[in-house]
Order: sequence, then structure tokens, then C-alpha cells
Amino acid sequence: MSPVGLDGIVESIRGRQGERSSLTDGAEDISGGVTAAMGTGSGDSESATLYLAADGAVEVTVEFSPDGGSTWREPAAESPVVFDAAGGDLVHIEYNATDIRITGSNGTGVDADLRVVA
Repeated sequence: MSPVGLDGIVESIRGRQGERSSLTDGAEDISGGVTAAMGTGSGDSESATLYLAADGAVEVTVEFSPDGGSTWREPAAESPVVFDAAGGDLVHIEYNATDIRITGSNGTGVDADLRVVA
């Protein structure tokens, strides 16, 4: 017996590929900026999540590049991420960017990971 409403055969279901990358090796001073590619190796990214944990008060500027790092843009809605004290936050990214750059306003340690879904 077939389920109601199915007239054909489903040939394939498109899978989503994800990739996690650490932007820092634990909590680090990112005041000089940290840059990473946003791709998964299989094409353009559909979305990403940036996971941040700060050891203390710091503002983390988040920027995206559409062209491999030649041009940088800071989105008003996501940046800066402000920590008044130690804590964690995340930024959901729905931009088709090639690269991401995060920069701390001071030398406070920041732990950053990026999860990209294509």
C-alpha cells in the first residue's frame, strides 16, 4: 500500500553538507584580526553560524568578503558582537560570502568556531 498523495517515486533527496572550522585555537587575542574561508569545498555556502566565547569584556567586529578577501563589509545587524563580561554568543549568517574576518577591540581572549552549511 502506498502513502496517500504519492504518485511517483522519489529519486533522490538533496543532502546538506556541513563543515566546522576553528578560527582560534581556544581563547586567543584576536585584536589583529582572524580570517577564514566560508566555503565547504562543494560550492557556495547557504548559511553559517559563528560561535563566540569571550574571556571578558570585548567587542568583536564581524566582516564578510564577497570576493576572496579583496573587499570587506560589516553588516549592521550582526556586528559588532558586544561582550560586557565573559560569556558566549552566536551569530547566524545568511550571506553568500567567500570569507569571514573577526577582530577584537582589545586583547581579551576569544574562542571562535564557524559551522558552514551548503
